[in-house]
Amino acid sequence: MKLYIDMIAFYLQKAGGITNVWKEIIIRMLQDRQSVILILQEEECENIYFEQLMTLKPDVVFEKGTVKRNRYRNVSVSMEDGSNFVSTYYRVVLNKKIKQITLVHDFTYEYYVKGLRKWVHSWQKRRSVKFAGTIICVSNNTMSDLLGFYPWAQNKNRYVIYNGVSDAYHYIDNKNLNISEIKDFNNKNFFVFVGSRALYKRFDFAIDITEYYTCGLIVIGGGDISDNEEILLKKKLGNNWLHLTGISDAILNKIYNKAAALLYPSEYEGFGIPVIEAQKARCPVIARKGSSLDEVIGNQKLLMKNNSIEEAERVVNMYFDQNNQKDILDQGENNACCFTWNNAYNKYKNILFEM
Repeated sequence: MKLYIDMIAFYLQKAGGITNVWKEIIIRMLQDRQSVILILQEEECENIYFEQLMTLKPDVVFEKGTVKRNRYRNVSVSMEDGSNFVSTYYRVVLNKKIKQITLVHDFTYEYYVKGLRKWVHSWQKRRSVKFAGTIICVSNNTMSDLLGFYPWAQNKNRYVIYNGVSDAYHYIDNKNLNISEIKDFNNKNFFVFVGSRALYKRFDFAIDITEYYTCGLIVIGGGDISDNEEILLKKKLGNNWLHLTGISDAILNKIYNKAAALLYPSEYEGFGIPVIEAQKARCPVIARKGSSLDEVIGNQKLLMKNNSIEEAERVVNMYFDQNNQKDILDQGENNACCFTWNNAYNKYKNILFEM
C-alpha cells in the first residue's frame, strides 16, 4: 500500500501550524519505513521543517506548475492505482482508483474571514471533504464544526486524532537560564504570545494583559508585525516587546521555561498546540474558554470565562498561589504528556495505510 502526500502546505507556510503537525507525522512514517511518496513542487521551499524531512531521503515526485496556481488545482502527478492520497492543504485527485483522506484542522475561515479569501478557502475545503472517503479531525470541536457545516459528511468514515506535543518541550530546572535570542529580556519579567495574530486570536487583549501587569511581551512567529500592531505595541508597552521568527523548538522551549506565562486568549481554536507545549514546560497558560481549548487544557477552571482583565487576573492568581502552584503546574505537565505524537502517529498509520 502506497501513500502519496501532497506537500503544498510546506510551500505556503514557513513554520508552525499545519506544517508542524505534518512534520511530526511524516517523520515517523519515514522512520517507520512506510511506503510514502511525497509530492513536491518545482520551487524552493522555505519551510523550516522541510530540510529536516529531506535528510530522511524520502521518495519524491515533482509536480509541474507554480505553487501559486497548483495550490488551488487538482494534483496532477501520476499515482499507482489502489494507492491512498492525502493533501496537507485540501487538494484532491480525480482518479477514482485512488482512495482519498482529508485532515481538517479548524473552521476559522468559515467563522472569521470574509470576502474572496473565505469563499476560495471554503470551496476548496468543502470539495476536499466531498472527494474524501475518510475524514480526520484534530479535536471533537472540529468534528462538531465539520458536521455543522457539512451535515452530509456524517456518512463518511470519520475519526478524531488529537495532535501531540514534541519531545523538545520539557521543564528546565535552571533559574539562571540565559537565552541569547531574547537579549535583555533575560533580565525581565515577560509573557509570551505564540503564532498567528488574526483578529480572533485576540493579540490586542494579550497586549492589554501585558500592560496591566507591566511585563514585557515576546511575540513568536505569526508573520511580520503590521503597522497597526506596532502602533498598538508601542502605545501600550513602549519598547518592552520583542518579535522573533524562525526559532527552533529548542529555543521556544527555553522561552516557555523563562516566561511568566503563555498568553493565549484566542476565541476559537481547532486544537491549540502552544497550550500543551507550554504546559509541558511548566509554563502557566492564560487562555480563554471555548472551542477545542476546553478539551485540551485539562483543568477547565484555568480558562478565562471571557476576555476581561478580571478573568485574566483570576487565572493568574490561581497559577501564582504559592499553596497550589506546584499542584497546578504538575496537573498541566501531566495533561500535556497525554498528547504524544507517537500515539497520534499510530492512529494515523492505521487509517492512512489501510487497504
